[in-house]
Amino acid sequence: MRAGVDVVLALCVVVLMTPQALATERWVPSQYPTIQSAIDACVDGDEVIVEPNTYTGDGNRDLDPNGKGITVRSTEPNDPNVVAATIIDCEGDAYNPHRGFLFHSDEDANSVVAGLTITNGRADYGGGIFCFESSPTITRCVITGNVAYTTMNLGLGGGVFLGGSDPKITHCTIGGNSAYQGGGICALGQVTIAHCTISQNVADDGGGLFCQGDSTLIMNCTIAGNSAGASGDHGEGGGIWCEDYSTLIMNCTITGNTASDYGEGGGIWITSVSSTIANSTVTANTSDRDGGGIYVADGGDPMAINCVLWGNTAAEHGHEIYLEHEASTITVLYSDVEGGPNAVYVCQQCALFGDPNTNIDADPLFVDPNGPDGDPNTWQDNDYHLSGGSPCINAGDPNGDYTGQTDIDGEPRVMLGRVDMGSDEYPGYTLTLKLKDPGPSVVEIEPNDPNWPAFAYPPGTELTLTAVPGGDKSFNKWKVWDAVDPNIITIDTNNPISIVMSADRKVKAVFKCGGGIEQAVPLLMVFGLLVVLGRRR
Repeated sequence: MRAGVDVVLALCVVVLMTPQALATERWVPSQYPTIQSAIDACVDGDEVIVEPNTYTGDGNRDLDPNGKGITVRSTEPNDPNVVAATIIDCEGDAYNPHRGFLFHSDEDANSVVAGLTITNGRADYGGGIFCFESSPTITRCVITGNVAYTTMNLGLGGGVFLGGSDPKITHCTIGGNSAYQGGGICALGQVTIAHCTISQNVADDGGGLFCQGDSTLIMNCTIAGNSAGASGDHGEGGGIWCEDYSTLIMNCTITGNTASDYGEGGGIWITSVSSTIANSTVTANTSDRDGGGIYVADGGDPMAINCVLWGNTAAEHGHEIYLEHEASTITVLYSDVEGGPNAVYVCQQCALFGDPNTNIDADPLFVDPNGPDGDPNTWQDNDYHLSGGSPCINAGDPNGDYTGQTDIDGEPRVMLGRVDMGSDEYPGYTLTLKLKDPGPSVVEIEPNDPNWPAFAYPPGTELTLTAVPGGDKSFNKWKVWDAVDPNIITIDTNNPISIVMSADRKVKAVFKCGGGIEQAVPLLMVFGLLVVLGRRR
């Protein structure tokens, strides 16, 4: 028995000595005077918790995890108010450059920065955050007002510089930064940028994002109000500049970006090989010269699928798409392109590919593309969700694999049986059906397509509702709530009845017992299921 006890004790010691068990929270400034002093005291698995305050000076900037797998975070990264109140002010300038964080010691995904505001950084690479040959996770941060410039007017990544390995930036707001290339982010290598808002950044090339390397993934991002051409020298890529292999831009809204000073590619400038722009909305971007929406250069061959390209403008050629010389091509499938092929400028030796039968040229019917102020150029209040009746609903590629994908709002990518065009997936109208009967009575719905999750129906769908009494029950009446005014209820004793899904609808089927008395206990059933859903809009 003694040997068994020794084994148990040894196992306990092993468990107690794991990094997770020894993880320590180190609070700044309650326990440590500076953020770096807390980092220096950490071992793998520890957390540095930065209390709301503005942190300046040495020890609170140029922060270096030194290869440790630790988390540096605010007290509540999910609370925007806490993030806004937890500020690393780098106080950098041209003569005294400083940035927020420096990752250069092979950090991996266990090295995390979360829920901090990083501002006033200045450096040659990565004014706010510099990452080289490391793969940290940067999440729920605000990176604003940072600069990447050298004395030669160069500089990469005003907000963030990512070079090599596989870093990830998620759920961040990156705005108001500037650089020579990549005003918001400069990504060189295999990088994932997801669920971010990249806005109002400025650069010569790649106002919002500059990517060059291999397998960059940009997904579920809003890239808006950025500009290229900062120094007056031929801006390229107001929103995104991309010279990459196998870039994937998906589920993004790219709007209000500008390529100025005889610029090219208001929304996207791309020369990538084997790259794809999928389920994205590219709208209201402008170029001083060519390619208001997308500019394909130097032999690039991207594919645009399930996209909306609408309302982009170019001063000279190609409002929606411009194909430069040197054998540039683009394949457009299942997309809504304003002006159709006539909005695509094709230079000699270039080619526009795609099955025209899958593409459309029709107003996508955005909810409010001009916003409450009536100005399409102020992107902040514009609403590019699809409204009911949009031709982009259920018009995307029916053969694609959308497993696990979400739209720009984080909602399921396919909601009405077939994918939509653009960054938004329209949820359809929902039916709330109640039965007043505790027994086995049901209501049959036609059409009742099992491919429509949770019975969300396309606008204009006509439904036939048939009440089927069970046991000793008999049908009594329908109560139908008005589609426009929910205070109006219509009583209908016909069976079956038809309703048109012109809005969310509410219907109650009332059954009665053999004695003719309505049952008082509600039973909610549609083939055994209740259909009660909330809609986003």
